Amino acid sequence: MNDFEKDTPIEPQIEKAVRILEAKGYIIGTLAGQSGRMSEKKQAICFSYPKAELGKTQFDEETMQALRDLGVRRFSGGQPADMISLEFDAEIDDFDVIESKWIQIANILPQVKK
Repeated sequence: MNDFEKDTPIEPQIEKAVRILEAKGYIIGTLAGQSGRMSEKKQAICFSYPKAELGKTQFDEETMQALRDLGVRRFSGGQPADMISLEFDAEIDDFDVIESKWIQIANILPQVKK
């Protein structure tokens, strides 16, 4: 059983992306899917692994720029300081569009270095 299956509610629009991320070595933390109020249309994901290191960027500049180009930013919710968290605003409420964006994000994120 994967960590997200036992600890984190996973929403269907992000399930394929989570499988890609797990294959790359990520462990999903406390959130995977809709975030905040429904009217805000935010999507977010938090990783319990790899851990964020204080004062360091989680990903190289090329990866961060690719994420920014998709409208992805660091999650600003109340998460532990060592958790890597990303979010984006879903422009339209369309399952296929949101699922596709999550898959793009998963494909951008690098393999986790152990």
